[in-house]
Amino acid sequence: MASRVKVTPARAQSRQPAPRGNQPFPLTGRARSLLARFERERGFSRDWHQHLVRHDPDFFARYIGWASHMYTRGALPLRFKELILMALDASCTHQHADGTRVHMRNALRYGASVAEVVETLELCTLLGVHSCTLGMPILAEVLAEPQDGTRVRSVKPRGKNNPKNVRAGRRNAR
Repeated sequence: MASRVKVTPARAQSRQPAPRGNQPFPLTGRARSLLARFERERGFSRDWHQHLVRHDPDFFARYIGWASHMYTRGALPLRFKELILMALDASCTHQHADGTRVHMRNALRYGASVAEVVETLELCTLLGVHSCTLGMPILAEVLAEPQDGTRVRSVKPRGKNNPKNVRAGRRNAR
């Protein structure tokens, strides 16, 4: 019979107390400035960016350089780069609704027309029609947003696993 080893949870080994509820540790000055730089250069940030910069600001500084590299050089205009990134996120093999939304907004902000957004989504259907079933409702949302920058960010989960997006009768189908 094997003996049991008592494992101490990682939190108990930490030097800092655990945050209460869902409140993360506040960002330090350097981490805050790195995150602000990323948001300035890329136009968005995600929760995982905050966690990464909090725990490893040196790596995040290098990540900014890598992730922002395509925005600072190259022959393609930013609107085309954003359309391509939107297509990657909308593709039926990825179906990343939040990424599709971010890059769709950026493409429109950098001068892409609604027709270019629609055509990009249509091109994605060569891989599978799900790109349009994901992308067209997002386009309707983005076009309905106020243009003065006061849009409210939704915290509801989106994407193919959201029960609102699953047709009745297919919810438990495998």
